[in-house]
Amino acid sequence: MSPAELRARARTFRNRWVNQELKQLEAVRRRLLRDEVDVLIVSDSSVSSYSVRDTDRTFMPTLISRQMGGARVATVAGPGYGAYLHDEILRVLSTLPNRPKALVISNAIRTNTMKHVTEHPIYNYPGTRAALAGTKDARHRIRALGRGNDPTPERYAAFEELKVTTRWGGTKTIGDFRAHVKGVGPQPWPVELERVLFDYFHGELFDETHPGLQDLVRLGRRIKEYGVPAALYWCAPPMERGELLFPGEFRDQVMANWALTRDALLAGAGDSLRIVDPGLVEEDDWDDPQNATEHFTYAGRVKIADALAAALPGPYGGRA
Repeated sequence: MSPAELRARARTFRNRWVNQELKQLEAVRRRLLRDEVDVLIVSDSSVSSYSVRDTDRTFMPTLISRQMGGARVATVAGPGYGAYLHDEILRVLSTLPNRPKALVISNAIRTNTMKHVTEHPIYNYPGTRAALAGTKDARHRIRALGRGNDPTPERYAAFEELKVTTRWGGTKTIGDFRAHVKGVGPQPWPVELERVLFDYFHGELFDETHPGLQDLVRLGRRIKEYGVPAALYWCAPPMERGELLFPGEFRDQVMANWALTRDALLAGAGDSLRIVDPGLVEEDDWDDPQNATEHFTYAGRVKIADALAAALPGPYGGRA
């Protein structure tokens, strides 16, 4: 068995028995009780990713700490985290007597609205949702052992049967899309394959009735109730690459979806939330523009950290 296969088996075993989301939350809970948190980051996989092209692979929480004058940072984040989990995390932590001095939130459109993430057996986090819903306050230890997630083959099969309607692909099942993009090997990929991937990730159609938007409204209210200075950064997809694949259409598609998610957040949060624009426009800002994901290079991560530092008041305002 290769080292990669051994690591994959170890991760599967760990995740089956230990809930990584609750483990993070418990660590942050303890730090807040000790008054050891200046900036709380509630985010997604953008805080734990880097590019193979990076000469500096410093993760975003460390960059944010640096740009905020050495602030003590605590993070609860993971792949597929969206508004529902963010809201529940803040609800649990809000029962503690201590607060951080500032809050940083991320928003990726996909994690709140796109079926290929929200319904995915890995990213749906059913055990975490149930555990958080049953946690009334954070005065006691949050147990992670024995609360892992091990999706069954039946759940994967049901997931692949779900239908989605996208701007460029029409109505297909998740399985139809995945059959095109699974096991395609290393880049460079044919343009048609990239088009399928970008459509699958970012082309799904939704409107103001989408239930994920109500999760964002509730998250906005929670941020307001939490009562500390808060800033949100948008995890934008590789726009320039998308425009090359769908000229004159991709940006319009993404920006319309971004406006819906942004407006939902602000409907709940009002002026208690600053939404920052890091100015991510160059292909070099993204880890790998061809894979359509919202992960960033060192240059992109620094832009986000700079924008957040400038948006938050007091000792954390402005670039360090």
